[in-house]
Amino acid sequence: MESRAEPKPMLGWAGRQWSLASLVPLGAWPCHSPGVPSTPVTDTEPAEKMPGTRLALGGLIFLTFLFISILVAVFVLDQANHKDKVSRHITLAGERIGGLNQTELRSTVEKLATRYQDTSVVVGDKESTFSVPAKAVSLTLDKASTLDTALRTGKDGNAIGRFGWWLSGFMSANKSRVQINFDDSKLRDAIARGDQGPRSAAVEPSFVLDHNRLIAVDGANGNGIDVEDAATKLYEKASAGTPIQLRLQRKPIKPRYTKGDAERLANDVEANALSPLELRAGTMSKTVDATAMRPWITTAPGPTSLEVHVDTTKLGRDLEKLFPNAGTQPQEPSWTVIANQPVVSSGRDGTVCCDPSAPSAVGDAVLARIRAATVATPVDVPLRAARPSTTEEDIPKLGIIESIGTFTTNHAAGQPRVENIHRIADLVRGHVIKPGETFSLNGYVGERTTDKGFVVDHVIEDGKFAEAVGGGISQFATTLFNASFFGGLDYGEYQAHTIYISRYPYGREATVAYPHPDLQIRNTTPYGVLIWPSYTATSITVTLYSTHYAAGEQTGQSTAPRGACTHVTTERTRSYADGHTAVDTVNATYQPEEGKKC
Repeated sequence: MESRAEPKPMLGWAGRQWSLASLVPLGAWPCHSPGVPSTPVTDTEPAEKMPGTRLALGGLIFLTFLFISILVAVFVLDQANHKDKVSRHITLAGERIGGLNQTELRSTVEKLATRYQDTSVVVGDKESTFSVPAKAVSLTLDKASTLDTALRTGKDGNAIGRFGWWLSGFMSANKSRVQINFDDSKLRDAIARGDQGPRSAAVEPSFVLDHNRLIAVDGANGNGIDVEDAATKLYEKASAGTPIQLRLQRKPIKPRYTKGDAERLANDVEANALSPLELRAGTMSKTVDATAMRPWITTAPGPTSLEVHVDTTKLGRDLEKLFPNAGTQPQEPSWTVIANQPVVSSGRDGTVCCDPSAPSAVGDAVLARIRAATVATPVDVPLRAARPSTTEEDIPKLGIIESIGTFTTNHAAGQPRVENIHRIADLVRGHVIKPGETFSLNGYVGERTTDKGFVVDHVIEDGKFAEAVGGGISQFATTLFNASFFGGLDYGEYQAHTIYISRYPYGREATVAYPHPDLQIRNTTPYGVLIWPSYTATSITVTLYSTHYAAGEQTGQSTAPRGACTHVTTERTRSYADGHTAVDTVNATYQPEEGKKC
């Protein structure tokens, strides 16, 4: 009996056997010559005698090659069809642009450009956020580059890469990136303004003066949102579309430049020794040397490097000290009194140091010196226009039209003290106390010196009679005090003589010394008050001119002991133009005699 192995079944479908490669029914394939008995294939036969397996594998390879060939052909045809169009399955900032021609694409890009122009960038960390308008950082869509990028997307690189990219588009749309521009420095400024912290700015390296030489000092770390991170993420997010949200972490922020950068600049400055610079402001000229210029020199971060700069704030202050009297000082309106009627003449505009552009003009010349460039000398220091504190338009508003208070005190003629009384009267005459202002006699006249025309006469010092320059001007102070008393004005600082002098009203008088005690008159009325002293050989009179607002009169007086001294309280009743009245008091304390204090 002959033994046979059962043939292994091939993969079948619907009861028939098929080759995976050729998909030809195995029973129909001619495996032997006609007339020759068929010999079954057994498990013991060699593999090379299995032509069906080889044919199946060959068929699979053929079909795969055929399929890929068809895909490649379709890819080549599709690429050719989109030569002047956007490739298939592409989006731009969320907009489908696959297959668009250049005109259609340009229209889409224009719409996107408008969207970017009107958008905002939201910046922040997990704690807080703030919004920055795109315009604030000059964020714009680069239309030409965006258009070009979209048309080239999927068409660059080698053929295999382009083919793979094309196939991936059938799974999910490929993206073309929007090309944007923005200003890094404006982004830095916007973050500095909008970030509520916690944050601290990094300090860039700079210079200090050491024995009149510029020495570099290191910067210091700050903390907050890193602008470099923000710029990188802004480009990434904005290129993908809107809205634009930048989620950032706070971290130490290093200075942009190093101490070595500052050292190189310091060496450059010192190598180009600063030659003297002549400055001219109006008719005045000054020469500044390297010693004067070095404190103005500092550093500032530039776009790509640390740069030498001039501290224009410090320079501006120094220019004002160099040229305190440059130009023509403005002239205030001048007052006179004719037949008891105030008359004013207009003031005049002038020029003073310095115009706001002056520090920059001089700073540019200093920087040119550092760069060893030629500088035209002298360098003009621009002056600024200056108007009087009281303009012609202000004069009618002051309401200086009538006498509101006057007082006269008498003195013996020919004494040195009379010179002092006349001198201080001349200095104060014509001054206007504006509404809301306080007039300080010491502040206005200053210390009494012989250079100002004062002489030596009697004073009271520490409760005793003595002599000093300016003795006798307390009589002027007392006269002004009483004119203000009856004119209804208020007082700031004042003090009566410590020893009563019979030529003054008892309890209603004032003394002055420099710097204290002072006499201060406060103008709490809505009008200006003109101080107008006049004198004779034996008297001094002070008249105040304004618009009647309140009239004062003495309505009572009382005394009380204060140790060995007598304290005097004088009551004043003020009657106001609107009909109401108010009561206040002035005070004085007198020693019983010279040298005997309270």
